[in-house]
Amino acid sequence: MAILERDVPTLNEKMNFQRYINEKELTQAQVAKDLDIFPQMISRVLQNKGRAKLPPALKLALLKKYSYDVETDKEINYAPQENVTRIPFYPLSENYLPEDIDDSMCIYFDTRWLKHVMQVEPENLVMFQVKDQDFFDIFQYDSLKPIGRNDILMIDKSIKTATGISYFLVKHKNKYLIKCLNIGWDGDIEEIVGTNTIKNNMPKRLINRIKKFGKNDEIIGKVIWNSNSKLA
Repeated sequence: MAILERDVPTLNEKMNFQRYINEKELTQAQVAKDLDIFPQMISRVLQNKGRAKLPPALKLALLKKYSYDVETDKEINYAPQENVTRIPFYPLSENYLPEDIDDSMCIYFDTRWLKHVMQVEPENLVMFQVKDQDFFDIFQYDSLKPIGRNDILMIDKSIKTATGISYFLVKHKNKYLIKCLNIGWDGDIEEIVGTNTIKNNMPKRLINRIKKFGKNDEIIGKVIWNSNSKLA
């Protein structure tokens, strides 16, 4: 039966892939050679019983080499979208970064907007969504636009040094957090922390204090854009 004449399509990409190489009488070794990947990757994907989807890199390689779309289980004319950039997307509450990023965990941007308007290199970018945040009150710093829960942030991983008061994505004790950083008079990085207090039974107000940036903290990148408003 030809690929385009399937009577019973399936959403299981792994099954589609296995059926495709069987119908084309391709060995795993031949597919790996054609796609310029390690043969172990093919066998690992097909033997993974807990996963129905293929890694994005493998799906793209199949499109480029065989013009085969494993999602629709059809042979199509592949035309790469040169002006579209695919940026990985993570919820900020995650304590780790997944090894494989699925298409459903990406956000797509116009490459021309990224390069000419935002003036950033697309390969340096990652998207995070603010969810559970231990240090949420730092987002209320006066000179910066506030960041709220569920906001989606664009991070430039090439910027790892504070040159003024800015928000940064920081790895703190194996957890990813947004922190407000500044450069101190002595050249060291400082962290601006907000503390909510109650005075004279009045509603909560925010007091900012400064502390040294943790020696074991790692700056992942600078927050350059918020889904609700562009950050300076």
